[in-house]
This record gives sequence, C-alpha cells and structure tokens, in this order.
Amino acid sequence: MRLVFDSLTGNVRRFALAVSREAGGVPVQSVRDAPPAPGEPFLLLTYTFGRGEVPASTAAFLQSHAGAAGRGRQRQLPLGREFRAGGGPDRV
Repeated sequence: MRLVFDSLTGNVRRFALAVSREAGGVPVQSVRDAPPAPGEPFLLLTYTFGRGEVPASTAAFLQSHAGAAGRGRQRQLPLGREFRAGGGPDRV
C-alpha cells in the first residue's frame, strides 16, 4: 500500500506525509512520480476546485490506473481524524 498525492499548494502533500507517519511510514509519492507497480494497492489523495472537479493531473493518473474513485465530501474516508487547511502534523 502506498499513498499517492496530487498537490497544488503543498497542503495535500503535507497531509499525505502526516498520514504516512501516523500509519507507520507508508510510502508516499506524487502523481508525477513513477506509477505504483501493477496490482499494488494505493490511496489517492488530491485537491479539488470549483464544484469538486479534480485537476487534470489527477484525472490523467486515474485514467492510467484501474480502480474506483470518489470525489468531494461524498467519499471521505472514515479515518477518525479531522484535516484542516495547512496540513501540519497538529492538524491531522
């Protein structure tokens, strides 16, 4: 399992790194890095804009990988943690 993120301002990257620390060091990579190995599970973390639209870089990553995707608040994972803008370790 790895965390794959797409970040415009750095908030999603910081959040991914904080989640990785909490999960015992799960590998983290950007959507712009080499893709996960075929069949390797991953959790995609991204930002949205407008009315929940994902950026083109996230859409391109999803198009090249099999799997299901949710968007916006409709598909948030029940992590038992709150994330607020800024993404610092005290905000996860």
